[in-house]
Amino acid sequence: MIDPHRLKCWQAVQDSKNQTQVKEAEEACEIAAAKGDPEEKDRGAVENEDAETDFDDELAEVKLRWRQAAKEKVKTYVQLQVRPTNSSQDMMREMMVLNIPDKKIQKSKKLLYIAYEESTLLRRTRVRVHNTDMEAVEQCAIICGKQFTLNGKRRLIGENSSNLFNILSGVASEDPTDEKEEWCLPVATKREVLGDTRKESGGSCALSSAGIKQSVMDKEPVSWHGNSCLFWREICSSYHACSLVDLTPQNDNAALACIMAKIPYFAITNNETHMALLTERLQERVFQEFQNPDSPLYEPVCVADFDVAC
Repeated sequence: MIDPHRLKCWQAVQDSKNQTQVKEAEEACEIAAAKGDPEEKDRGAVENEDAETDFDDELAEVKLRWRQAAKEKVKTYVQLQVRPTNSSQDMMREMMVLNIPDKKIQKSKKLLYIAYEESTLLRRTRVRVHNTDMEAVEQCAIICGKQFTLNGKRRLIGENSSNLFNILSGVASEDPTDEKEEWCLPVATKREVLGDTRKESGGSCALSSAGIKQSVMDKEPVSWHGNSCLFWREICSSYHACSLVDLTPQNDNAALACIMAKIPYFAITNNETHMALLTERLQERVFQEFQNPDSPLYEPVCVADFDVAC
């Protein structure tokens, strides 16, 4: 019969031997790694590379899938066409297939007064390189073939304001240095985008407001006078737009607002470069809006996919 006490002692000895062997093996691995054992280093490097590769592949697949979704969203609502070089206003009308008998379009007219926030207007004025003034109040003429009537609706801009009144106040201009919202391009690229529509204004623009000579690679807003996406969302919402036709598109905000409102946007761009870059910009904006919880384009599944991939 086996003595239980002796059995416990024997098990303790065996456990001690096993622990010693494990410890010696761990110490040997550490010494080998410290001495630069190629086999140990290669094994660790391969494991790390495999993990990083799997992570990179999964993240790249998520990005590709949602960028494709953004591309399809833009394709659904946006149609761009290139304007003929040096085209006249009459040619533009023909392109738009506007059937205006005797050129009489005005049947019902309503003026909308747009008042900008002074602080944001000054912010844009300070970084401009010429001295043309920007009006703090502008007029927008709404012209219809029939009597223009509106159902009361609360505005997106301004508290306690509705579309029944003909003033839209508190309109903020975007920060010209924030490239997430403001479409900025190098001066040389901007000149190519504007094409033959570019006109000199305000005299010489050799120096910036800080007195520093501007380089052709310095970035500036594509449109100094362009309105924000929120402004265009307000117009589409308050005046029940079914579609938007833009004869002079510069930045991407009007198109993005139409995508958010799920209405068609048609625009005549200056040239092929303008059309290509505007399409690319819109796809990137929509992709970013998928991840913005405050946006009408927010996609929770997109955010969840990135969280898993990261």
